[in-house]
Amino acid sequence: MFGQYTLETSPGDSSYRVPKLNHKKSRYGCQRCRTRRVKCNEAKPTCQHCERHRAKCIYDRLPQKRTSQDRSPGSSSHPQPSESGISETSSDKTSPLSSVDPLDEDVLESKQRRLLEARLMHLYLTETGRSIPIDEKTFDVFANLAPKMALESEALLYAIYALAAIHALICKKDDSFDGLQVHRRYLSMALHEHQREITEISEDNFEAVSLTSHLLRICMFATLRYRNREPYTPPLEWILITGTTQALLAKSWGIILAHPESFVAGLTRSTPILYDTHARYDPANRQGLEYILERDAKDVVSEPWDAEIQDAYETTLSYIGGVLLLLHPKDGNIQLDEARRRMIIFPMVVKKKFLDLTRQECPRALVILAYYFSILVIENLWWVGDVGKQEVQDISKHLPAKWQKMLEWPLRVVERGAILPISQEGQALSGNNLLVGNGEE
Repeated sequence: MFGQYTLETSPGDSSYRVPKLNHKKSRYGCQRCRTRRVKCNEAKPTCQHCERHRAKCIYDRLPQKRTSQDRSPGSSSHPQPSESGISETSSDKTSPLSSVDPLDEDVLESKQRRLLEARLMHLYLTETGRSIPIDEKTFDVFANLAPKMALESEALLYAIYALAAIHALICKKDDSFDGLQVHRRYLSMALHEHQREITEISEDNFEAVSLTSHLLRICMFATLRYRNREPYTPPLEWILITGTTQALLAKSWGIILAHPESFVAGLTRSTPILYDTHARYDPANRQGLEYILERDAKDVVSEPWDAEIQDAYETTLSYIGGVLLLLHPKDGNIQLDEARRRMIIFPMVVKKKFLDLTRQECPRALVILAYYFSILVIENLWWVGDVGKQEVQDISKHLPAKWQKMLEWPLRVVERGAILPISQEGQALSGNNLLVGNGEE
């Protein structure tokens, strides 16, 4: 809908892109709207978007079997197919990224919109902002600093509205509005403004841009529960927008170093795994998970494999293994907060090649993804919920029988709601384990 933006670099990897949002196609819209991939209202002589931007409006496609006077755009009783091949009606029910044009007339200023935004900001100030942090280190940032910084950043302001709306829906905080519809609208508007602010990142706005990126990641994760998993596909929109934060970090790294007093610098210092590649990818961390890398004769013939692919699998397993070591340390000193922090930033720190393999639905990549989602039982945040359990179970249903043995541990974990020790064969062992509930606030 807004196209895609690509940041220049990411630590140790190539760039990430924000996912495109589906929109309702306009077959006979003007040339500029089709190029921008936004819905054209086909008004003559100038459509609403060209008029708003004072741009030249060119209609170079003629309608067939009807004219613009016969029927208004989108008046057909048959739903138009979206880019994903799912009808507009179906997509609205299952995808968090429905078609919302931030320049549509009903999104513009009105009394109803002002009242809704006041309601959303009140919810964020009193409940949502306080419910986001995974530890005390970030409480003030989300509860107090974010609303203040939003006064100078439309992207951050819209992200706050989007997050408050989905919070109201999931936790039944306010039923006076359609939470999912409102969330989708402000999410689209936030992404639109975020794209612009990233291109203009500077010492004046880098904190707001970073905070917006974080809230958007939470929004994407919160809406995973509403996505269509029939047939199963990886949650690519979440992976891509989360991975974009890594590229954003690289783009603003010089500014962060120049401002050690900023909250972004403080959060970076408190999360050394972001820049410590040895700790992140230490081969010793994946001991006990090597069976996931085993390949039989059939795999050797048919499975895509080279040094880069092997490295992508190994380093991702090392990262996951590092989290498990925090939860089952030899000295018994469980570091739950650090484990939770590492789970949240997972798509930011794994290598892009692994994300590519996941996007291609390679079975081994999906198995590893299932291990990640299973460990989310340690989270009790409302925006995480039981998404991990849903993803693990659907990955298991999707993969052929030969991969099921590797999935025994993730399946046991999500059923028990506990992190269990792993045998060398990938089976869950009985004995001491960390029981962590997965509830919603």
